[in-house]
Amino acid sequence: MSTYRLRFGAVVAQEKRSAAMASGGIEAVLLDWGQTLASGVWNAEIRLAGTRVGLEALARDDLPASQQLIEYWNDTARRNARETEDEADLAEMTREAFAELGAPLDDAELETYLASTQRYWDAHQFVHSEAHAFLDTLRAKGLSLAIVSNAITPKRFLDRLLNEQGLLERVDAAVYSCEVGKRKPHRSIFERALEEIAAEPCRSVFIGDKLYQDIAGARAVGMTTILATWFRADATPHLPRADYTVASFAEALAVIEELAARTHGAPCE
Repeated sequence: MSTYRLRFGAVVAQEKRSAAMASGGIEAVLLDWGQTLASGVWNAEIRLAGTRVGLEALARDDLPASQQLIEYWNDTARRNARETEDEADLAEMTREAFAELGAPLDDAELETYLASTQRYWDAHQFVHSEAHAFLDTLRAKGLSLAIVSNAITPKRFLDRLLNEQGLLERVDAAVYSCEVGKRKPHRSIFERALEEIAAEPCRSVFIGDKLYQDIAGARAVGMTTILATWFRADATPHLPRADYTVASFAEALAVIEELAARTHGAPCE
């Protein structure tokens, strides 16, 4: 199996990418974000603290208590719980929650609340220590790269966080369910990402940590799939298995190199 050395923190500088890897048949790698390139800490305490930060930023004395707002969110989530691939609109959901609790927000206040809560919660996210070097290595091999993520957070906040994590500059596109309107495994979000990087599914690899959203969705579109287990190991029964399962970025690169060599010159079916 192929091996490689990660150059931690190093950005591969090049004006023209080599076509060596792409000529072998693999032209693009698409990746999930949460629990694949990055992870974070999320619990009731952090959720409550972030909600308080947002309420304090509004500087109003007629607002609901933090716990009251969270309970409303929980009740709404339970009422709306159903299997759907339609993505929610966080801004509109937040506007509705405050209005229903007797404290409607104007547009500026809504933005203040969202920005404040997201900034607090973003501080509890972290990028994998090997993610930068992995992406740099793939770019140096001439591969197009895209992040495909399920997220209800508005795109402007997601782009900001990915930029701060050093991920946005290392990919050719970042596609979120909040802008597509559909969540993985719906094919439209995968197709949008493939379109943005001008890649064919049969010459693309998808790396993600969830068997249903990532693996089943990418496979249905026609991509080769790699299940990433370095943050978590999804063993959900009765779901399609990934083409490959890896426990490290090094193993993922070895699979991609193997695929490129195996499919050299092979036409898409």
